[in-house]
Amino acid sequence: MRITDVRITPVAVPRKPSSSESGPPQLLSAILIELDTDDGITGIGESPWQNARSPELLESAGSFLMGNDPRNINLLMREVRSRYSSAVRSCTEPAGIFSGIEAALWDILGKRTGLPLYKVFGGAYRKRIEFAGRIETGNTERMEKAAAAYASEGFRVLSFDACLSEEEDRAAAAAVRRGAPDRKVKLRIDAAGSWSPDEAVRRINALAPYGLECIDRPADMHDPAALKTVRSGVRIPLAGYDERWMTGDVLAAVKADLLDYIHIGGRMAAGYDASRICAGIAEAAGIQCIYHITPGLGIALSMDLHMIAATANCTLAAEGYGYPALEDDVIRGGKLVFSGPYCAVPGSPGIGVSPDPDRIAKYHELYVREVLCGSSPANTEKGGAPA
Repeated sequence: MRITDVRITPVAVPRKPSSSESGPPQLLSAILIELDTDDGITGIGESPWQNARSPELLESAGSFLMGNDPRNINLLMREVRSRYSSAVRSCTEPAGIFSGIEAALWDILGKRTGLPLYKVFGGAYRKRIEFAGRIETGNTERMEKAAAAYASEGFRVLSFDACLSEEEDRAAAAAVRRGAPDRKVKLRIDAAGSWSPDEAVRRINALAPYGLECIDRPADMHDPAALKTVRSGVRIPLAGYDERWMTGDVLAAVKADLLDYIHIGGRMAAGYDASRICAGIAEAAGIQCIYHITPGLGIALSMDLHMIAATANCTLAAEGYGYPALEDDVIRGGKLVFSGPYCAVPGSPGIGVSPDPDRIAKYHELYVREVLCGSSPANTEKGGAPA
C-alpha cells in the first residue's frame, strides 16, 4: 500500500459574527489534506491555517509522503516533524500545522480496516461527547443571557476568559452565575497564563464563591515555581496546557504535581498519537484531561471526537471554539449536529465523514477571492460557541 497523490486545498467558510462584532460574516480558514493510495483509499485531514505560506509548507511535507506506506503513521510523522521543525520553531506556523497529515493517515488506516477510528484506537469509552458552553467575555448583560441560553440547553460547564481586573472578573462571574443559578452548572475560567503567582491566588480565591470547576492556565505555564505557589494557595482545581507542550512537558508537570487537570489536543504540538500518550501519563497519575479543540471545520472536529471517545480519562467537558457559528461545512450533508452540549461520534470507517467536492470548490474559491487576493480576515479564534 503506497501513497500516490497528495492534494492540499485551503478553504474559507463564513461564520456568523459574535455578539461583539458587526458587519458581514467573518471567515474561518482551514487547509484540507487528501492522500490517495494505490488501492483506491483516500484519507482526509484538516490543518489549521495561519498565513498564506501554510499551504506551501504542507505541499512540501506532502511531497515527502509520496510512495510511502501510509500505515507507518508514527514513523512518517516523526520524519515530517523533524524535517520541518525549524519552520514550526520560528513561530510562523501554528504548532499543529501537520495535524491534518496525521489525521489523513489515520483515516486511511481506519478505512483500510473498515473500522471507525475510535475502534482503531482501542474502543470507545463514550459515544457522545460533552462540550463546555463558550461565553465571550465582555458585556455582562450579554454574558448573563448567553449563560441562561446554555443552561436551558443542558450545558453543565460554562467557559470564559478572565478579564483585565479583579473587579471585572467578579462582575463577569456574577453575570454568568445569574444566568445559570443552578450550582450544578460549573464555571471554567481561562487566565491565559497572565497572572503573577500572588495575583492568581488573590483572584482565584475571590472567584471561588461563584462555583468554579477549575481555573485554566493560572500562571506562566513554563514556570513550575509559580504554578506551585498558586496551587498551594487555593482550593480551586487548576488546569493547564501550552500549545507547544510535548510529552516531556506533560510528564514534567505531572511529576512536579503542578496541575489538577491537563488539557490535551491533537492539533497542538504533540499531535494525535502523542496526545494519547500524554493522556496516558496523566491517567497513570490519576489526573483527568480536558480535550482542547482548536477552531476548525467538521473534518478536524470529527477526528477530535474519535480521540475523546477512545481516551479513558477525557472525562471533563471538551473545550471548543466556534464550530456551531459556522454557516456551512466542507463535509457531505453539511455541519455536524449538536444536541445541547453533546455531539455524537461518527460511526463510519476512518474519521467517519466524507468531503463534499462541491462545497470544497466553493469555499476554496472564496478563500482565493477573499483571503489570498482580498482583505477579509481569516478569523480562527472567535466564535463564542460551544465547539
